[in-house]
Amino acid sequence: MERPLLLVTLGDPNGIGPEVLLKALSPTDESPPYRVVVVGGSGSLEDARDRLSIPVGLVPVDDPRRAQGKPGRIEVFEEGCPPSPPPRPGVVDGVCGAASAAWLERAARLALEGKGDALVTGPVHKEALRAGGVREHDQTGILARVCGTRRVAMVACVERLRVLLATRHASLRSAIGDFTVEKVGEALDLAADGLRLFGVPSGKIALAALNPHASEGGMFGSEESEILRPAVERARARGLAVTGPHSADSVFARAAEGDFDLVVALLHDQGLIAVKTLGFRRAATVLVGLPILRVGVIHGAAFDIAGKGIADGSGMRAALDLAATLAGARARPGGEPSSGPRRSAPG
Repeated sequence: MERPLLLVTLGDPNGIGPEVLLKALSPTDESPPYRVVVVGGSGSLEDARDRLSIPVGLVPVDDPRRAQGKPGRIEVFEEGCPPSPPPRPGVVDGVCGAASAAWLERAARLALEGKGDALVTGPVHKEALRAGGVREHDQTGILARVCGTRRVAMVACVERLRVLLATRHASLRSAIGDFTVEKVGEALDLAADGLRLFGVPSGKIALAALNPHASEGGMFGSEESEILRPAVERARARGLAVTGPHSADSVFARAAEGDFDLVVALLHDQGLIAVKTLGFRRAATVLVGLPILRVGVIHGAAFDIAGKGIADGSGMRAALDLAATLAGARARPGGEPSSGPRRSAPG
């Protein structure tokens, strides 16, 4: 079977995206278990390569499907992509924000056309997106628009721990104020979709509570009784293997030990703190609800260290490995992920 073809975007070129990709694909004597085509950003890659003195060739391709995936070279597709802005590592630049969004949109449309098996994304910078006139403030919003999908959620994963975020980037006050039985129910449905994507269609889903100790019978809040438990009951009536709400101070540890196959976290940081603490350099994210497979790094653009040559490529390598594993599973009869070929993929 042919190796999976991964379409990769660099994210913000003034961040660490070009550096971590180069390090993740650092030259070896063997071809990786996947083929990579970078969509846009050849100038940013070339600049980072020269600064880091990484002996890798950049090869243009006119069709991603013709990628050969040979060691010591990175293939780049730039048709329909804006050029790389002049490099200014660590600087918030609207031109870079607009370019990162355009590269992402181009790669997503290629994936929708069947010209890649998965999309792997480097980190964007939200201030740069806004400065560049991008109306969405994150990659999830951009991809949802391009794919024409309303219900999308991120699953962050490392080792046995998978966490779906019921809310995205929003203030804590507004996120809590927006909770309804229906909204939590949508997150639980997406969690079931995520388990099917990971090859665990009958897996166990846990809903994390909002308040301390799941409110201790209403002592510390009413959300558990008024919103979360009704959402769980309705999901169970739809046939989902959901339990909760479970106290958030223990549910993630229980999932990491195998009690649950996926946890639905109500708040962005509630879920990501658990994943990043367990394995920041081994974690990756997957979007659920899209018609394409998208895997991303879990870290940001890290403008504070951009251009210094000290960024760690492990997170990008984990994202590439996970994308290849999930894409390979889709291509196999039965569609269940196997244990290989992969190096350190989470999930």
